[in-house]
Amino acid sequence: MNDIINISLNGKILDNTVTISDSTTDRKDFKVLLVYPNLPLMLVPPLAIALFTNILKKEKYQVSLFDTTGYLSDEKTSPENRVKFLQARNFNYEKDLGVEIKDDLIGDFKQKIIDFRPHVLIFSVVEDAFHKTIKMLKTIKEFNIPHLIGGVFPTAAPDRCMEFEEIRMIGLGEGEKTIVDFTEAIRLNKSIYNIPGTWIKDEKNNIYKNKQGPLVDI
Repeated sequence: MNDIINISLNGKILDNTVTISDSTTDRKDFKVLLVYPNLPLMLVPPLAIALFTNILKKEKYQVSLFDTTGYLSDEKTSPENRVKFLQARNFNYEKDLGVEIKDDLIGDFKQKIIDFRPHVLIFSVVEDAFHKTIKMLKTIKEFNIPHLIGGVFPTAAPDRCMEFEEIRMIGLGEGEKTIVDFTEAIRLNKSIYNIPGTWIKDEKNNIYKNKQGPLVDI
């Protein structure tokens, strides 16, 4: 068993008072957190999030989602810019759109990790939200939770993604089978270095590039 997984399966908060994830073999006790970093109020989570949720639940894992869409930043959102440029009327997020506005993305994300205690994290990332993804990974680095970063940007620019030290593993192309292979490898303490459609970085920053598997039969 490689050192990365041994560390990742026993991530703890710095004061060692809470264990985030304990080694387990039962799927019903194995927790997967899907993470969707998004621009503030830009788009709803993609269909892939719903698809992955369904796939993982059918495999009997516990699944939860952390979606950043409702978190505002200092920059104006796309809807606000439309108002600014007279492309839409003025509006109220809560009254007109029924959207609950939040502002402590990093704090809430860290608390989600503590409360849900995931064994693995699976991100779906586009280019516009990539730096937000890096910031989120930095925030929970102390927990050492295995992660898989997939989506449009890792598929289009895998070399760029792997330049960041926070990223240890990415998924390229279709993820329907990859997410199950990855989750099962972690659950069963198996190697994650040969999963089709993934690139992984070891402790010496060597990158293992696995070929993509066959297309999913739809």
